[in-house]
Amino acid sequence: PQRSGKITVNPLDGDFIVRQQSSRRPQNIIDQFFGGGYEEVKVKLRSKPLTIEVMPLPEANKQTNFEGAVGNFSFKTSLSKDKVKANEAINLAITITGKGNLKLIDPVKVNFPEDFETYDPKVTQDLSSTNGMGGSKTFDYLIIPRHEGDYKIDNLSFSYFDPAKKEYVVLPSPEFTIHVDKGDLKDVNASVYTPRNQAEVKVLGDDIRYIKTNTPEFKSTEDYFFNSIPF
Repeated sequence: PQRSGKITVNPLDGDFIVRQQSSRRPQNIIDQFFGGGYEEVKVKLRSKPLTIEVMPLPEANKQTNFEGAVGNFSFKTSLSKDKVKANEAINLAITITGKGNLKLIDPVKVNFPEDFETYDPKVTQDLSSTNGMGGSKTFDYLIIPRHEGDYKIDNLSFSYFDPAKKEYVVLPSPEFTIHVDKGDLKDVNASVYTPRNQAEVKVLGDDIRYIKTNTPEFKSTEDYFFNSIPF
């Protein structure tokens, strides 16, 4: 449910085949011995509507970083490396595991340093709907520090509402310190290429195509050397 109040689930209906005893005289001796024959009859069945009362989430003690996660979860963060050179990519992985509305959980907001180039996270999930929604959901952030120095990724946490305890829970992440050395000279003019989306990024430093100042020569795509006079 996406809102509080009384919500009605519409009835379900369907056509079914029922095998029932026939009132007509049995046609064979076996049906006569067992007291009659059977026939298949199509019937239409319809369930009763269901009314669900959805309680609103409490406003007391609601965290500022609460984004609607409801259930029972654990929270894990990891950094691929904490010592890099400028323009070298780093991955920050955030994994949420447990039971609840995992599908509706949005990417966790991270306060990255201003000198970091960041991209939308790549989201992977392993979910199961047995006995409620459960599994894990991972947000993989690609970050690229552009200048040397020491940086911190802090104040990172995940907040959810636990319906069993009827209270909000905050799971903190450890603070990450990243040391960035000066990049190689060949990486100064590195560019970022996104083939399909910003979650899949390649750093290109050696294949920059510079502006051409001469007049290019064009050739028609319909010109073939095969069967031509020079051939």
